[in-house]
Amino acid sequence: NKANMAKFEAGSNLGRIIFCLLSAYVLGNIANSTLFVVLFSLVFYAVSIVPIVFRYKKLKFLTKNIPVCSLKDVMKDTKIYNIYHCFTGIFQFFVEAFLPLYLYVNGLTFSVVGYLVAIQYVVVIFAGYFAKFLVDKKQILLNVILGSIMLLGSLIAIMLTKNVKAIYALTIVISFGYNMLFQALFSKFILEQKQKGYYYDSIIYRDVFQNGARVIASATFLIFSNFIVMFALGIASSIGIGVSSIFCAKNSKNHETDEKTDVEIKNCENDQDL
Repeated sequence: NKANMAKFEAGSNLGRIIFCLLSAYVLGNIANSTLFVVLFSLVFYAVSIVPIVFRYKKLKFLTKNIPVCSLKDVMKDTKIYNIYHCFTGIFQFFVEAFLPLYLYVNGLTFSVVGYLVAIQYVVVIFAGYFAKFLVDKKQILLNVILGSIMLLGSLIAIMLTKNVKAIYALTIVISFGYNMLFQALFSKFILEQKQKGYYYDSIIYRDVFQNGARVIASATFLIFSNFIVMFALGIASSIGIGVSSIFCAKNSKNHETDEKTDVEIKNCENDQDL
C-alpha cells in the first residue's frame, strides 16, 4: 500500500550481506569451497520458502481478483518505464556480475571481493533510505539527476584508473547512485500501476524487459570477452538510465498532478450537489 522500497530492500540486502560474508569466508578457508557454497545456497533457498507457506492464505486472498487488462493498454501506459527497465537490466548485470569480476582480475581474491560486496550492500541500504527521504520531500527529479551523475562519472573514472582501491571506492559510489534511482522509481512505478489497475500485468512485463536485457548483456560479454566492450556497454546503459529515468520522474510528477486534479473535480461536483 505504501510501496516502502527502502524497507523492503533493506531486508533483502541484509540477507545478501550475511551470505556474502559467509561465502567469502568459506571460499577463503575451506577445501571444496565452491561445492559447499552451492549447497549452502540451495539450503537457504529452500528455507526461504517457509515464510511464504505461512503467508499462503493471505497471498491467495490478495490474488483472488486479479484484474484482466489489455496488453496494448499496459504497454502504452508503461512504454517509458519499459525503456528504463531495459537499461537497468543491462546495468544490473554490469554491476552485479562484471564489476566483481573486474575487481578479481585486478588482483583481489574471491574472499576479499566477497567482503567488499557485502560492504556495498550496506551502502545500498543507506542509499534506499536517502532516496525515500528525497521522494518524501517531493524531490524525485533531484534524486534521479544525482544518481545519474554518480553512475556516469564513476564508470568513466573506473576506466581511467588502474588503482584497485580507487576502483572499489567508485563501485561503492555506483551502487549508491544506482539504488537511489532504482528504489525511488520502482516505488513510483508500483503506486502508479496499482492506481490504474495494471499492477499484476506491468510487474510481469517489467521482468520480461529487464531480464531480457540482462540476457543481452551477458551474451555480449560471452561473445566479446572484452573489458573495453563491457565498459562501453555500461556507460551507454548508464546514459540510457539517466535520460529515461528523468522522463519517468516527470511522468510521475504529471500523474500526481492529474490525480490531484481528479480529486479537485470530484470535490467541485460534491459542492454543486450540495
